[in-house]
Amino acid sequence: SIMLKEILNSEDKFNVLIFLLKYHEGDDIKRGAIKEAMEHFNLKRKCVSSVWNEAKKQKQALGKYKPCTNYHPAGRKRITVPIHTNAIKPPLTEANKLARLKWILGLIMGSSPWKMSRYFPMYDFVHIDEKWFKLTKKNHRYYIAKNEKGVHRTESANSHGPKFMFTAACAKPRYNDQGECYFDGRIGIFPFTTQEAAKRKSKNREKRTLISKPIAKVTKEVTRRMLIDQIVPAIKAKWPNDGTSRTIYIQQDNAR
Repeated sequence: SIMLKEILNSEDKFNVLIFLLKYHEGDDIKRGAIKEAMEHFNLKRKCVSSVWNEAKKQKQALGKYKPCTNYHPAGRKRITVPIHTNAIKPPLTEANKLARLKWILGLIMGSSPWKMSRYFPMYDFVHIDEKWFKLTKKNHRYYIAKNEKGVHRTESANSHGPKFMFTAACAKPRYNDQGECYFDGRIGIFPFTTQEAAKRKSKNREKRTLISKPIAKVTKEVTRRMLIDQIVPAIKAKWPNDGTSRTIYIQQDNAR
């Protein structure tokens, strides 16, 4: 079966009206004109009839035929000056570009230039990256009862709010010959926190209960201790043992 159109735009309605006016006779059209238009434009009968009825109303009101449309302009309005957006990128010098090119070429496998056609599979790389999260949002939505009051929160500046930082480590997943994943590559997520004993008793915990608090300042030494004490042991524990001894490279945020 052939699908018939039900919704027409302005151009379609105009073409249908021009076709029907060929069969115009007095104040109406000749018998069979609507059927001819249906077959010519592959339309339903109610679509053709609607176009002609609307055109007759416009003729009576304005003295001329003007097919209406339900289509209206939508979306962002066009302006004379085009909008352009761009992101801030690191200023790469010629030495930076050369170093990046050397690193990429070093990942190409092959003993000679005419045999270097494959990239290193990257199975021995672990990618790590840090991420900041704020412990509280700038805007919160609460549902309160009639006898409750809204929470009053203050902060000297939005940038001074408490933050929480963690490091995520992942590698390339591995599959066997049957397509089953035996190593998903998820090493873990490691928060920059310290364990401190609670100084007071509350309804949620007893006094001297160990609680986690974010490290206020993550320095190079803190990151180094995180890498040695947590990330490297996790890699050793989760790395698949394929019977070979290989060097595992830790790639930090795509740095060289």
